[in-house]
Amino acid sequence: MSTQEFITIDDSNSIINISNKSNKSDKSDKSYFKIQNKILCLTNNDPNTILNVQIISDIEIKPNSTFQYIKINKSVGKITISGWDQNTNQATERQININNKITTYHGFIQNGTKSETASNVDIEFLYINGSNSTLSEGNGWLGSAYFGNGLSNTLSDTLSDTLSDTLSDTLSNTLSKLSNIRNCRSSGNIPSNGGGILGSYAAANNGILDIYQCSASGPIIASNGGGILGSNVGSNAGSNAGSNVKPKVNQIKIEECFVSSSDTICSIDLYGGGIIGSKCTMTSIKYCYYHGSIGNGSGGIVGANSSYIVVEKSYIYLMKTKSSSGKIFGQSYDAAKFIDNYVITQKENTNDEKWPSVTEFSDTQYDTSNTPYLLKFQISKLPIGLNTSHERLFNQNLFIKFIIKTLIIYITLVILGLIIIGLIILSIIKLFK
Repeated sequence: MSTQEFITIDDSNSIINISNKSNKSDKSDKSYFKIQNKILCLTNNDPNTILNVQIISDIEIKPNSTFQYIKINKSVGKITISGWDQNTNQATERQININNKITTYHGFIQNGTKSETASNVDIEFLYINGSNSTLSEGNGWLGSAYFGNGLSNTLSDTLSDTLSDTLSDTLSNTLSKLSNIRNCRSSGNIPSNGGGILGSYAAANNGILDIYQCSASGPIIASNGGGILGSNVGSNAGSNAGSNVKPKVNQIKIEECFVSSSDTICSIDLYGGGIIGSKCTMTSIKYCYYHGSIGNGSGGIVGANSSYIVVEKSYIYLMKTKSSSGKIFGQSYDAAKFIDNYVITQKENTNDEKWPSVTEFSDTQYDTSNTPYLLKFQISKLPIGLNTSHERLFNQNLFIKFIIKTLIIYITLVILGLIIIGLIILSIIKLFK
């Protein structure tokens, strides 16, 4: 059973205080945090301990603050970072205000870099307010670039090699949710390749990442950026895992997230996406929406040049589109699966269009008409607009894998049943000897 350690962070009279409830920060084998060059460095080297970092008040990050951001050092033990109410002893949203004197901010939490593997971190109930500041290219307001880089589960990878896909997927989903971000949001413009929650290259190199009930209200998503995650999400999947490890389409999951702004119309620049940016892969998006306009080559959910993406039961409410923009996806996508996604459009200077009484399909993914449409995936039948050989092969393989997985499960159950019956018969025979 895991033990619990606690660190609290609060902002009192513009002074950020950090305290370790267990008073173990001075022991080398239990050193949980240190402040170095205005960076709060967290480390958990005990695999049997969960380090809980509780932010118990709103915080303003200033040039002279105790720390500018949090860095997760390579750790073997789990770390959680959450907004917290000490009176109720429950999680609650805490606001992190980025002062207007801080420009080119790199994100509140760094967990992995291009050359460093990320650690097991859960984050929840944080609101990063960057409305009066600017974010540096490729980063996210909550997490900087390469968040979750290379973060995979060795045990689940081994299971994937030895068990059927269905069984290993079930166990992997139970064991491998190593980086979870829940109930977080941000405000502030999103730079090129950046994201409202996490920056570019999130979960790169076979990383595993779950984003749940998060949102962003930045009015501008710059080129190649994404409203929730930046560009190149999931890149290099399979490249460092060995020849026997197969990348999973759902290794990055984004559910119940949205991007919208109550003050102004959100807009996506060249090749960007409402939920994830350009050149993303291995991502499953479900129950998400984007409200705003999209620019040339951009998509309301997924940015341009993305592949192996599943978008399910999500929708976009388009205020204005460019002639070369997509709807769900940006231009030039590959191996995509659509399940019950909606697009609502609004003609300029008119009221919102009503839903048609009968579901209508567009003739092409890049249809520029103002008719709402539904892209619906069915087993063995391609969605409208998916015509390339790669996409056809992708969907056919899904159907074939479904049949194979089902047969493997039945055969495994039959074999187990025969083994049990054999053991019972042997026991009976021994009793009568």
